[in-house]
Amino acid sequence: MNEDTAGKIEAEAVLADGPTLAKIRPSIEKQKTPNKIGKRDRATASGTKKARAKRGRGSQRSKRQARPYPGKTLEECIKVVEAIKTQNAGNPWPSDEIAKAIKIQTRSSNLGEVIRSSNLYGLVSGTYRAVTVVLTDLGRRLAYPQNDQELKQARQEALFSVDLFNRVILH
Repeated sequence: MNEDTAGKIEAEAVLADGPTLAKIRPSIEKQKTPNKIGKRDRATASGTKKARAKRGRGSQRSKRQARPYPGKTLEECIKVVEAIKTQNAGNPWPSDEIAKAIKIQTRSSNLGEVIRSSNLYGLVSGTYRAVTVVLTDLGRRLAYPQNDQELKQARQEALFSVDLFNRVILH
């Protein structure tokens, strides 16, 4: 008797007891084929420390490098300076308060990118994880200009403070 015949005989016997389809099952279970790996086997095959070590990726994995240029525009970063100026009188301010002032979620990657970009432009010092974010001298000159010429000069200096932008513009 082969597998198909045995399965059919058992299915017919179950049907004779009643029409419940849930009881119909072949008597011989299919064995795992080599190309089919269960979820648990797949996880251990690629996800364990041992498996990663075999692939040689452990400590040799290179870390992602940060962009050498700001991810946000100068105008977006000036919003941070304006928020510190108008809502905290230019004093050091926690990043979560800055987020509320410029209407960004407190722990979003967008906030981190705006503050990082402001750092690259030279407008503030500190990160979104720091206790406070502080205006730099350039940030103060941008926030409190004496005249329009000083405002224009401060914006230009912020733009040229990014090395990549400086090289492109002066090329």
